[in-house]
Amino acid sequence: MSRSRSRGVTFVELVVVLAIMGVVIAIALPAFSTLMANQRIRTTAESLRSGIQLARMEALKRGRGTTFNMSALNSSWIVGCEIPVADDNDGDGLPDCPVQIQDSTGVVEGGTSAITITVDAGGGVITFSPLGLVRQLNQDGTVPFTQIDVTVPNVSSTGLRPLRVLLRAGGLSRVCDPSVTVAGDTRACTP
Repeated sequence: MSRSRSRGVTFVELVVVLAIMGVVIAIALPAFSTLMANQRIRTTAESLRSGIQLARMEALKRGRGTTFNMSALNSSWIVGCEIPVADDNDGDGLPDCPVQIQDSTGVVEGGTSAITITVDAGGGVITFSPLGLVRQLNQDGTVPFTQIDVTVPNVSSTGLRPLRVLLRAGGLSRVCDPSVTVAGDTRACTP
């Protein structure tokens, strides 16, 4: 009568499997870290664009000037009225135009220290008129910004994709990729 023998994993087989797993992880880790950095960039750029659009919509809705303020130059921002009105003329129990309508803090998972934000002017403040147009000057006399560059400085990878948020005088904003230079490509930052 023959008996079937149960066989386990030998030490050599275990070492070979662990070595293969180590090689796969070593190859995949840089790509994963680039993927995560690109996701942080995209999330931050979209949050900033959404905040700008919110400020514009609030100006149109309230018929008053509103500001988008990210003067800390991180991923946090505040949308508020240019000239606050504490009265409640519409009877909803809230001020008609508060200092702070909405804010966003720490939009990037894992903190904002990994993100670098650069604006071209205005120190991170933009003011919209009651018609939703960008004012030529903010209330403090500074020039409003027209673009925000978002990147992760400590990731050295060829796959890193910094993004730019562009703002037009008409008040519309969009996210684009400054590295795309092909004419007619909708991802490009051309006007």
